[in-house]
Amino acid sequence: MTSKIQDQPVPHGQGTAIQALVIEDMKERMEVGLDRYGEYLKKFNGRDALVDIYQELIDGVVYIRQVIEEEKSLRYMLIKMFEAEMSCDNDKVFEIRAELKKLIKVGTKVDTKEK
Repeated sequence: MTSKIQDQPVPHGQGTAIQALVIEDMKERMEVGLDRYGEYLKKFNGRDALVDIYQELIDGVVYIRQVIEEEKSLRYMLIKMFEAEMSCDNDKVFEIRAELKKLIKVGTKVDTKEK
């Protein structure tokens, strides 16, 4: 990022605890590993765990940066849409909506239900 990362506010959120979601993800990944490799991950398995985690973290950081950039773009577009709506510029609203539709893949499943 080109600017200094700022301190975050104290979190106050809604919905399911993120830790619970991570635990469910971990359980799912255990089963994927069992299906793929025929057993759960165990120590002394012939792989270098430091190399594995290093490569996974590099990939993860790239994905995180992608999300940051996408979120910045979407926020900007939503602000522009709000401004256009407030000024009753319907042509601009439709133009921004068309841009958003291009960004969001058709058929992308978005889970809006809270568990």
